[in-house]
Amino acid sequence: SDAYDAYKAFEKIVDDGRLGEDDLVLIDPFADFLKCKAKVCAVIPKMAERAAVLLFALNLNPRNSVGRRFEGLLKEHLPEGWRMTMPPLRFTGIRGESKYHAEVVLAACALTDPDTAAPRRHLERRLEKLAAYLADIVACQLRPRAARQT
Repeated sequence: SDAYDAYKAFEKIVDDGRLGEDDLVLIDPFADFLKCKAKVCAVIPKMAERAAVLLFALNLNPRNSVGRRFEGLLKEHLPEGWRMTMPPLRFTGIRGESKYHAEVVLAACALTDPDTAAPRRHLERRLEKLAAYLADIVACQLRPRAARQT
């Protein structure tokens, strides 16, 4: 097919050595990534060997075959990656977030380097605070609210 494929473009960038440890690659596909591309997308682990990769993926159902395959791919290809999962935000009406589990995966060689232990712990604490903050936002959506009419 003559269709443009960004993942093939990334493969060329990685293979040509144009990706370095100071680079951050943001990948934000929509819902078809897990269903159509995740299984054949070997470039993401290759990128994570050289740079930091932040992958956003929408997972319709972590327990169905596609969701389980994604879980297996993460364990096989990005075992050292950090992951944050947000359940569907059902009451927002936002197309993706109201229907899908939002998955955010951070993978980078610096996350496994013994020389980066102190900064890694600092980053981990910051990410835990972010996760707690995001959980509060979700919890506010689930709490019934009563307001006095004026």
